[in-house]
Amino acid sequence: MMKSMMEGVEVTWTLTEKELKRTANLWRRNAQAALIRQDRNTTKALYHSMRIKTDIDELGNPGVIMTPSVPYWEFVDLGVKGAKRSPFPRQNKSPFRYRKKQPPIEPLIEWTKNRGITPRDERGRFISFKSFGFMLSRSIWYRGLKPSYFLTDTGKYIEEKYAADLAVAFSTDLTNAIWPRDELGRFTKRK
Repeated sequence: MMKSMMEGVEVTWTLTEKELKRTANLWRRNAQAALIRQDRNTTKALYHSMRIKTDIDELGNPGVIMTPSVPYWEFVDLGVKGAKRSPFPRQNKSPFRYRKKQPPIEPLIEWTKNRGITPRDERGRFISFKSFGFMLSRSIWYRGLKPSYFLTDTGKYIEEKYAADLAVAFSTDLTNAIWPRDELGRFTKRK
């Protein structure tokens, strides 16, 4: 149960916490669906790593945090600008950029194998996974990674859609802390 002090009054955030958890679960489901819809769920590590945590900020306001536990989630969400050009829409808003160093080829080889891709050159001849991984690495370095906004856009959507429900729960909890009620629902004096 979440509790905090606001202006000398102890507030128990029961309704707000319940509403935050409900909307956070919807946010997680929408983010997972966005990963599937955009075909970004090969290893399912990012899909299963999203954890929800309710917390009280430094001002005493309740909130929810959802951060995937894999280290590369921000690159998938916001994309990465290429060293030479960025052909994808909204990619220029990304804070990440390739400069001199290319991405490592080992994860790209693993990704290729998970996808069941048979590496071939432009003539259709078979090539090694290592050569194909190098080609992918070079292409990603040059063009960057397309942003998916699986977490950012779904978070904004959920926030807009359920802001009124959260506001009602917040104000009800705050009202109940300022003007407590008895068993019959009548307002009583605060102790």
